[in-house]
Parts: sequence; C-alpha cells; structure tokens
Amino acid sequence: MKMNKRKIITIIIVVLLIAAVAGGAAYYLLAVKASSDSSATDTVDTVVLESGQSIVYAQLTSVLGNNITYLVAEKNEENSTYTATEETGELQIPVGTDVITKLGTTTTFVRLSTGNTIAMLMQGDDGVMKIWIVQ
Repeated sequence: MKMNKRKIITIIIVVLLIAAVAGGAAYYLLAVKASSDSSATDTVDTVVLESGQSIVYAQLTSVLGNNITYLVAEKNEENSTYTATEETGELQIPVGTDVITKLGTTTTFVRLSTGNTIAMLMQGDDGVMKIWIVQ
C-alpha cells in the first residue's frame, strides 16, 4: 500500500497540531501552578519591605465601599494574636488594590468587613499597596 503525498502531508499536519495543543496546554497548566504557588507564599510574614514601606495592622471598625475606619492593632509575636490600640485611622483603599484572604486567594476590597483584622502594606504617604486579612 502506497500512500499518496497528500495523505502524508495531512497526517504530518495533524500530528503537529496535536503536539502544539498538548504543548500549549502543558505550558498553561505550569504557568497557572506557578502563579498560584507564588500567591500562596505571598504572606504578610514573607514581605520584604523596601524603602518607605511599612506594615500596619488594623482592626476594621467600619467599611463603606472602599473607605475604611480602623483601630491600629499590635501583633503579639508569641501567639500570633492581635490587640487593638486606642489609635484610630481612616483611609480610602485605591481601586485595584490586592486583598489576600486567609486562604491565600487574591481578591478586592469588597471582601473586607467590619471586625476583620488586616495587615496593610503602606508606601509612605501614597497609601495602601496591598492588604492581607489576618483574622
């Protein structure tokens, strides 16, 4: 049985398409895994602060849209609890600011609610860069 040239070319094209789809799927799955691994390790405890940055812990007393009112909190390193102080603060969270939940999921400020204890990555006077819900 002799195959004609057209059938051979068709088979080669089909094999190449299958290989391209499989390679693309593998690349996509590896990229998704890598991005989920990086967000899971992106915790407030692993952040390396740059010049002008600080971490502020806060217990939310009011959340209205992207405006929050809070009591500054202090972290007890021994048992990882947070104690609210009498110092208060108020700020507007910029739209698009990442909020990381306790499970490591990246979301928006819509997930914040009164009573949450959060850690805020602050950049000098520019405001909030990232938020973690810690309790």
